Amino acid sequence: MDSERRDLFLHRGLYISFGILGSIIGIDNIVAGTDKPLNYSLIFAVLCVFKLFFSYFGPIWQKIMAFLLKVETILFLTVLFVSGTLNGFVTLWIPLLPACGFLFFGLRSGFIINGIMFVIIIFLCWIPAGQNLLQYDYGSTFLMRYPILYFCYIVVGIIIGGAFIYTQRAYYRLATHDQMTGAFNRSGFSEQVYDAILKSTANSFGFMILDLDLFKNVNDIHGHFVGDEILCRSMELIRKNLSDCLVCRWGGEEFAVFVTEGDKTKDLAEKVCLAFSENVFVTKGGVDIKQTICVGAIEVERNKMFSLDSLALEADNCLYQAKNEGRNKAIFKKLD
Repeated sequence: MDSERRDLFLHRGLYISFGILGSIIGIDNIVAGTDKPLNYSLIFAVLCVFKLFFSYFGPIWQKIMAFLLKVETILFLTVLFVSGTLNGFVTLWIPLLPACGFLFFGLRSGFIINGIMFVIIIFLCWIPAGQNLLQYDYGSTFLMRYPILYFCYIVVGIIIGGAFIYTQRAYYRLATHDQMTGAFNRSGFSEQVYDAILKSTANSFGFMILDLDLFKNVNDIHGHFVGDEILCRSMELIRKNLSDCLVCRWGGEEFAVFVTEGDKTKDLAEKVCLAFSENVFVTKGGVDIKQTICVGAIEVERNKMFSLDSLALEADNCLYQAKNEGRNKAIFKKLD
């Protein structure tokens, strides 16, 4: 079981356990007729079920629910040891909060989380408007006595967790994707290729490098904006014809393709070359541009020792041969 699945299993297990425990405590207090803050355990149980439900909505929601569980741990570790007074709460919170924040979120994120939580606590404990918001009672247990704070925490946690996840995904995309075409760049492509090799059971793999013929003429005659449009449209055409392959912008007007089933490489190379020869790009400015492509393709057995650089070098040799033979063609080679 990989780490992500293991963490998800742990988070869901904890929420199920917390939900059952909260229900038992709440029902027991209601049956006994006691008027204790722990009666709000039923609300806590319902919220655990609520978060468990949302964890099935996809990877992003799973990460947000995991984030909430981490922050929740900080809050409830504090509540378990609080004497019920303001001084007791603050005295225990001051050493515990930074320790948990840095432990769960790391140095940089821990500073942000700790800062936000300190501001919230100061507002709710010492600022009159915050005390009035919660109708604060200095003799009661801080969190469980007023579940509105817990609802506020969930909203803040989802916003903060969502912001962290969105930022991480945005940085990852910037690092692994070409901003013009939206395809993988070399870094992201390398990562995907090695993952595909590990997951594949095929006996051979294929690798192609594709280069637009005389692309410099498009930039010189029609301008770089039209040239950029042709690059994007070319990527769309490649993806359309090689939908089962990994595609990246290799650099300039070159593209790279990794084929997980190597025995299909030759046919796919000829297919994409034919697609370009039969296609005419109509730009946004209404200009018809006939753009052809050269393809250098190789096939390598799975049991051979190879790297992405060595595959690229062999495919480049085939590409140069295609260009020397008149362009608009595909050259295929099976490595011994």
